[in-house]
Amino acid sequence: MLLKGKFFSNVRCWIFRHCLLDKDLLRQIFVNRSIQKPDHLIIINRNDGNHIFSAIMDLQKLTGVKNFKFIGGKISQENLEKFVDSDLLNSLQHLDLSQNVIYDDRMTPFLEGFHSKNLHQLNLRKCGLSYDS
Repeated sequence: MLLKGKFFSNVRCWIFRHCLLDKDLLRQIFVNRSIQKPDHLIIINRNDGNHIFSAIMDLQKLTGVKNFKFIGGKISQENLEKFVDSDLLNSLQHLDLSQNVIYDDRMTPFLEGFHSKNLHQLNLRKCGLSYDS
């Protein structure tokens, strides 16, 4: 009900902390015409979050995000590759994928395809990476 009005029209920083977030709710929020493109999107997962990570890349309104934190989940190899090829990276200045299950075997293709001239900060803390990665 709140999303139908202009209640959230000036919000530029969206934080979802341990919410029961799903694709449909994300679409309802970020397809809404009265909602501005956010500068910050912070999602701290309650579940594995892979489906949410996938949905984020499909939402055009999120392509201008400067600060993206997606914490505590399990991102599939397919979604990491999709992320590297997405327009979401173009304006990112801060990226935090900490506490996601990534591991070494997924990290190499991710870093090889990673390109972002605006990125200043990358956080991969507690992602299961070895020292060699």
